[in-house]
Amino acid sequence: MNWFATTFSSSIGRKVLVGVTGLGLVGFLVAHMFGNLNIYCGTDALNSYAEHLHNLPGFGLIELGLLLLFVVHIVLVIGLTRANRAARAGRYAVTASKREDGGSLSAKASKAMVVSGLVMLGSFHSLVEVGLLQPGDAQLCGREDLGAVCLSSANA
Repeated sequence: MNWFATTFSSSIGRKVLVGVTGLGLVGFLVAHMFGNLNIYCGTDALNSYAEHLHNLPGFGLIELGLLLLFVVHIVLVIGLTRANRAARAGRYAVTASKREDGGSLSAKASKAMVVSGLVMLGSFHSLVEVGLLQPGDAQLCGREDLGAVCLSSANA
């Protein structure tokens, strides 16, 4: 068995892979956010940015890689959660925290990750639609450019 299979068949290896895919998704979100800031520079800047993205060599492969990141991350998290629950017979006997405010930062962070993951999963449909929208396709909405579509939907 090679080192890759050995490493990622362990719980720790899968957790590392969840972290790496999570960082990849955060990197996408940050890059996407900075690209979308072009909307404040006007419709020409947003159209130019969209055209530049769609003209990148291998843009389809980049989109498939992003989809693969999503799928791998979700599958690994579900698998790790099931394995963690199966590893213990029942709930923890003591759930109280020693913190003065009564809360556990790790528990709050875990719950926040579940919520943010579900929000991202719920908005995935719109991300795909926007990501696959070519500047010329905006004419379907009665507009001539992507910037006009984005600005009209933001003002609606």
